[in-house]
Amino acid sequence: MANRNTQGFPSPEEDPRFHDTYQFLRRYRDATYSLKVVVHQMEHQFKLQYDNDIDKFLDSIYAAGG
Repeated sequence: MANRNTQGFPSPEEDPRFHDTYQFLRRYRDATYSLKVVVHQMEHQFKLQYDNDIDKFLDSIYAAGG
């Protein structure tokens, strides 16, 4: 039993519930960047297909319903 404290709990290095913070933040950064790219692509595709901005389109729908 290496690296166990006096209460018998495993240390963060050997406990699978803990993670590498640097690796987590790097993956988080990559995931958020990928989402931003996808959102931008979808907005561009919507504008090309419907010749209208998504925000303006949604505003017109909200105005018509309310």
